[in-house]
Amino acid sequence: MSTKPDQAQANIVRLQLGRIAKRVGEHHRIPFKYDDEAVKLIVSRCTEVQSGGRMIDAILTTRVLPAISREFLMRTTAGSAIRGVQLGVSEGDFAYRFE
Repeated sequence: MSTKPDQAQANIVRLQLGRIAKRVGEHHRIPFKYDDEAVKLIVSRCTEVQSGGRMIDAILTTRVLPAISREFLMRTTAGSAIRGVQLGVSEGDFAYRFE
């Protein structure tokens, strides 16, 4: 039984987001969570099934990680703590909630 391309991509997205969650947890000691809508948005932006994880990695490294990093930097500079990060979707784009 073969996995549908969208499902295979969703699995890769979850794997990559899991790696981000592990890194955030290890380095900052806070939870990183994401919802299914974020996974669906990433998959929808992967226009070539053959690209596999490369396009997913590109979306995460050029869109998601820089936004999270900027917020961490701004809050650290301001002396404000972050207790958690949530990746979701709002109005068709990535939405971040920092607690």
